[in-house]
Amino acid sequence: MSRTLRVPYVPQAEETDCAPACLASVLACHGRRVPLRDLREATGASRDGVDALTWLRAARDQGLRASAVRITVPWRDGVPDPSGLATVALPVVAHLADGHFVVVERVRGDLVTVVDPAIGRHRMPFAELAPELSGVLLTAQPGAEFTRGGPRGTAGRRLAAALAAQWPGVLCAVALSLVGGAMSLLLAMVLKLLAADAVSGGSGGGLRLYAVTVAVGLVSGLAVAAQNQLLGRLQVRQSLTMSVDLVWRLLHIDGRTLLRRDPGAMAARAQAVDAFSLGLVHQLVPAAGAVVNAALLGTVIVREDSVVGGLAVGLGLLVVGVPLTSWRRQSAAALVEARLTACRDAAGFAALRALDAVKAGGGEAEVTGRWSSLHAVAVRATSVHNRQQQTLTALPAVLTVGASSLVVLAAAPRILHLHMTLGALFAVQSLTGGFTAAAATAVGGLLAVPGLLTRIGLLDDLLAEPYDPSAVRTVEPDTGARAGGSLRMEQVTAGYAPGRPVLREVDLDVAAGEWVAITGPTGAGKTTLARLAAGVLAPLTGRVLLDGRPSDERPRGELVRSVAWVDQTIELFAGTVAENVALWDETVSDEAIERAVHDACLDRVVELRGGCHRAVVDEGGANFSGGERQRLEIARALACDPSLLVLDEATGALDRAVEQQLFARLRRRGVTVVMLAHRRSAVRACDRELVVREGRVTPSGPAPTGPPGGTPPAGRSATGPLAGARAARVGDR
Repeated sequence: MSRTLRVPYVPQAEETDCAPACLASVLACHGRRVPLRDLREATGASRDGVDALTWLRAARDQGLRASAVRITVPWRDGVPDPSGLATVALPVVAHLADGHFVVVERVRGDLVTVVDPAIGRHRMPFAELAPELSGVLLTAQPGAEFTRGGPRGTAGRRLAAALAAQWPGVLCAVALSLVGGAMSLLLAMVLKLLAADAVSGGSGGGLRLYAVTVAVGLVSGLAVAAQNQLLGRLQVRQSLTMSVDLVWRLLHIDGRTLLRRDPGAMAARAQAVDAFSLGLVHQLVPAAGAVVNAALLGTVIVREDSVVGGLAVGLGLLVVGVPLTSWRRQSAAALVEARLTACRDAAGFAALRALDAVKAGGGEAEVTGRWSSLHAVAVRATSVHNRQQQTLTALPAVLTVGASSLVVLAAAPRILHLHMTLGALFAVQSLTGGFTAAAATAVGGLLAVPGLLTRIGLLDDLLAEPYDPSAVRTVEPDTGARAGGSLRMEQVTAGYAPGRPVLREVDLDVAAGEWVAITGPTGAGKTTLARLAAGVLAPLTGRVLLDGRPSDERPRGELVRSVAWVDQTIELFAGTVAENVALWDETVSDEAIERAVHDACLDRVVELRGGCHRAVVDEGGANFSGGERQRLEIARALACDPSLLVLDEATGALDRAVEQQLFARLRRRGVTVVMLAHRRSAVRACDRELVVREGRVTPSGPAPTGPPGGTPPAGRSATGPLAGARAARVGDR
């Protein structure tokens, strides 16, 4: 009978990571370690998920013999028969009906052990799994080219590096902890002398010993207070340093990676910084000092009396040893809790961002139900983790109470036989309390390690994403240099996942000052084309040129001021109109702000509110209408005086009169405009029209004229309406 392989649990960082996480688990099961981010790239995991064929292709690239098997689960008397799984070599990846992937590790009778990237390893009746199966199983066994090995996890090294970065404060905190341990030793010696003095009937040194006892207590209290103060400062510094680093890296992350990951999940990931800093500083640092104190106190206890001291030390070691037996369970529970909490928070962020749409569609009940179900699952995971921790942390408290009684019982016959003095008993009892407390602190730090490793792993999954080379470059001061406004694309292929391009071999030529309308069905790739033109997305192949020069070869300051992009998502912040237009860039002059607001046809609205520096913008622009918010976005784009303006459905909320006035003012600027539009009034304002269909760009001639609803510009010829086009499989990004 073949040996059942244990499948390591690799948690998915986001909901769409289940396929690469299952592949990572299968590879680790056979001895090959591959980071999740590498497999995410290999499978092309994005917000659209991964299909089974792509998973098989990625598995074969890793040296596995992978194939798909279709099974049918027979039902007898309303009970599913798992015998079909017996014919497949385990572990096997099961594709569920909802598109989720899990690893089936073991089948024993009517029970199956499932490793779910979302919630971890669990055993469940096959009757619960069978209805969820899509009927497709993915088998993967090592092939001839399969190699074992791979990089080991870096979470532990990152944990050590985080402590090393704060080493002066950490050493001071450990030193203060050792001061507390030294005071415990001194107190035990004082108690031993007091007991000896009382037994001998002397009283000459009693007052001095009592004074020393008070001084020891005072010093111990001051050391604890100083340590808590220091730990608080270390936590703030650690949290601030990591938060700034995380935000900086998010702002410089590769555009393709940023667009295929869930923004809500990335935002929720930032909350892990505070929890990580709290656990690192307030649990792990004291635990380091506690280990030293426990070793020191244990040595002194044994030297006082080998029998009684050995018993006391044994109880303390028991405190440390029991949690080690459940280390793996603690790690899995911490992983599940962190991931499910992040999923709940991400869903909450997404619901709040779309609150108006939810209310307009009457979807409050559905959104509440979805969030409540995610919250319930997260709370259950937290409850399971907390119960495990409470069970283990309760043991030190029980042993602390029982240790004193056991020490006295063990010491009584030794005192009667004069093998031990009463003073030594007092000293051992005092030191036993300190030893047990130190061991409990060490256990607390030990139990915190799985959660800390989980959080730093989730953060590293985001921090390890590749940089955008252009975003890392410094933005130089504005010297007034701008590109001329001409745009050219040569054989550009672009997309968000390997093997699934959204645009293929696109050639585009826009002259300086020209207005070009980009039209096409939803899902054809118009927004991807806009991102290429704006420099937000780098092409997979081909070149994007401004004035005949590759855009990535231009100084970044010149590039970001030459090209401006207004997309469909409006982002406004609490502040003034001037702050929102300039985005807190103090180098943008008041004249540039005023001109941008005027050319965006927002000057009268702002004047009625007190001017650019007094008109208040609420969070999200809630105190402005939809059309006014769009014009604020356009004013922000115009503030840097660009030579090329990319508009992605940026006038959809404007009435015809305001739209025509806006276009007239933009014409007077002489700016080149690439306009993604569905409205014919916007298309008629352009010089010519290009159609994006199924990832390719084809010319449609001059912009059409004559449809009702507006007067076409002079000198423009008319063309017929576009033929209906089939939407491409990829999303209009």
